[in-house]
Amino acid sequence: MRFAEEELEEIVTTVKNRAAAISAMYSDMGDVCALRMLLANIPMDEPFLRKTLLDMTKSKLLDLSRGRVTIPDTYYFMGSADPTGRLERNQVVILLEHGPLYCPKVLVYKSPGLHVGDVKVFEATWHEDFKDIVGNGKYVIFFSVKGERSVVDEIANSDLDGDQYWCCWNSLIVKEFKPSDVWKNNDTVNKCPGNDEACIKDFRTIHFEAFLRARFKPSQTMGVAANSWQAHMDKYLMLDGNDPEKARLWHVIGQLVDTYYEAVDADKTGKQVSVHDSCRAREWPHYMEKEKEHGNKQMTNGFMNNGDILPTCWKAFQRWTQALCPFGKQGAHDAALQDG
Repeated sequence: MRFAEEELEEIVTTVKNRAAAISAMYSDMGDVCALRMLLANIPMDEPFLRKTLLDMTKSKLLDLSRGRVTIPDTYYFMGSADPTGRLERNQVVILLEHGPLYCPKVLVYKSPGLHVGDVKVFEATWHEDFKDIVGNGKYVIFFSVKGERSVVDEIANSDLDGDQYWCCWNSLIVKEFKPSDVWKNNDTVNKCPGNDEACIKDFRTIHFEAFLRARFKPSQTMGVAANSWQAHMDKYLMLDGNDPEKARLWHVIGQLVDTYYEAVDADKTGKQVSVHDSCRAREWPHYMEKEKEHGNKQMTNGFMNNGDILPTCWKAFQRWTQALCPFGKQGAHDAALQDG
């Protein structure tokens, strides 16, 4: 909540303070014309400039209502294997713009990992052996190559063929994190028989058949499992600690995790995977709301959602900005903006 409150304060400052508006325009690659107007000291109540700022603000409020909060000391890095062989399994090397990061605890995650063990804790360190190999490399994370199982495979079954990893060393988050065991596949199904023995002549046939399946008979299992997992997890986190429903939801969440990862490897194993009907979500949080036609009216399925949160935030924000920084009378331009 602290990060969300700070971001909301920044959003408010954007429409009140010229320097903050210029900074936001630069960081979000906003409208170039509006940016030039701000730099030229054109009044912020100019209709076009005001509309641009309010549009940017509305977009930021929408992201905030969906839980997208900017967290300091977090990055996305391209993953790579340790070229020196010096790193232990609990160590990583992270290169930033001005050099390596030294930190005793760094959280590393690969989207879209669903298991609680997909977030791992590492020590960010540095070895001089990297200097001659990496040179001036920046914004990369190196993982250890030691052990029977790849350490990156324990992070959402990822690999080092271009995957990007979310890294966080924000002290407020790291100190509250409790590591969990990694996900293990207990399924005994082997790979599809015959693929390893296929000759070069069959190579095109195998891959063309895979293309046809993906193009004309795509599997929806991963998407259904991921969306249902998110809806159930959201509800689980909102329940009271003594609520008996939490135990049932946790069991369902575990089943969805297994289903999702089995669906990811379905092409390799040849296993037919589907989401059990009892695990499918029937209710959705406001940021995943599903709209459906009901007669001539639209109805929304959702829980923890007394109406859409965005219009409420937007109206409150407008009242706030008008009270703190009135731009003058609203004309037809602002009425059209509100309708949009």
